[in-house]
Amino acid sequence: CEYLAKAYCDKNMNFLDAVYSEDALIITGKIQMQYRREKMDGVKLSPEATVVYTEQTKTEYLNNLARIFKAKNDLLEQSLSN
Repeated sequence: CEYLAKAYCDKNMNFLDAVYSEDALIITGKIQMQYRREKMDGVKLSPEATVVYTEQTKTEYLNNLARIFKAKNDLLEQSLSN
């Protein structure tokens, strides 16, 4: 488990590709926050969390992960160059 976490933090796509089976079904989740108005004037908002799960094949997961890693890297490079 530590190796998987380290590979993720290091963005080691080769390790992640090797560790997942070709038949893997990978389930990821994200929390979506929605805010409800409790008063008519909209002053008080009440947060409501919903968990959304996504099923992906190994290929879908790794492609999405590579895209996310690239976007974060591009953003970091852009902020460092400014």
